[in-house]
Amino acid sequence: MRTTLLSNIVSSLEPVKLAVTALCRRSMTLVTAETALNFCLVELCKQSSELAKTLASAIEERLTERHAVHAGVLAYLHSTSARSTATELFSVPSNAVIKKFVHQLYTHLNTVNTPEESRAAVGEADDAAHGTEADSDTTSTLTLEQQLEIAITVSRLPSQDANADDATG
Repeated sequence: MRTTLLSNIVSSLEPVKLAVTALCRRSMTLVTAETALNFCLVELCKQSSELAKTLASAIEERLTERHAVHAGVLAYLHSTSARSTATELFSVPSNAVIKKFVHQLYTHLNTVNTPEESRAAVGEADDAAHGTEADSDTTSTLTLEQQLEIAITVSRLPSQDANADDATG
């Protein structure tokens, strides 16, 4: 009984440890941080222990509170195929929301605003964010650490669509 309980605790905390370690890297960006956090959530959801479910729920709730339109716009600018890999939690806003956010940012950069006005303008763009769902598959033969490294590496790759546009434009 205790062995099972301890192994459940260890297996539940392993994805969290790997995500925290990855988040502490100097090379971490917002895009790769979201990849690490998404990986952690997926791995926790795969487990059947009550601790894993509780951790996943708590992390997801906190990320829902903190995720802003900025991150979705950055993901879209990083890769035009971001919508196909977006999840409900790490969503990419619609084109209209992106345009509105960029316009507000441009306006903000070209005017002198008080800090309160700046926060209000950014808050309006945050409220308009919407997302899509995506599924994720991992290979069970790789360790969790190797799977996380692959996910982070893939998230750093430039978009295939952007490279095609560069070649034709």
